[in-house]
Amino acid sequence: MAEAALYNCQGEKVEDIVLPDPVFNAAPNQALLYQAVVRLGRVRRVGSVKSKTRDEVERTSAKWYRQKGTGHARHGSRSSAGFVGGYKAHGPKGRRTWDGLPLRARRQAMFAAVSEKRRHGRLTVLDRFEIDDYSTKRFVEILHNLEAHGKVLVLVGPQEDPEQRIYRSGRNIPGVTIRVAPHLSLQDVLAADRLILTRSGLQTLQEVWLS
Repeated sequence: MAEAALYNCQGEKVEDIVLPDPVFNAAPNQALLYQAVVRLGRVRRVGSVKSKTRDEVERTSAKWYRQKGTGHARHGSRSSAGFVGGYKAHGPKGRRTWDGLPLRARRQAMFAAVSEKRRHGRLTVLDRFEIDDYSTKRFVEILHNLEAHGKVLVLVGPQEDPEQRIYRSGRNIPGVTIRVAPHLSLQDVLAADRLILTRSGLQTLQEVWLS
């Protein structure tokens, strides 16, 4: 059974809480993580480059010159790919998205990443962010009390920051990423050195992921 210590903003341990095993005690799966990361790159690819086909080139469709008697090769319209201003033969066709992984597999990849953070002591559960005003200094102080250094990913509950005090206090700190549950990306989890979940954010993840 997975367990974690619940801390307050002063860095003091409040109690021990039980974490759901399917999420925080999942087996390592490097192959699935690789597939999920590759999928993210392909889905996020813009792919906005597109060349015109022959039908899309706005040029006259009249025959350029007569078929025989000129000494040149026979040609039809000037929209051919062999002429300047013509279409592009075998050119790019625009955005191509690729999913390739079902929702269940994507969630298993997320579970494996989060579980790996817990096993290595890089997961911290916080009771709540006690920020009464917009204060970057207070945000840095909380991170210092939790001994969170490097790249830190903070996940708060959907109703925990209605006035965006947490977000605005920490958005300018280098290496700090703030997300609102359940909007959590696998790329954010893998890139973070420390993952901080508030109690509200943790409950939201459990409700969404285990539903």
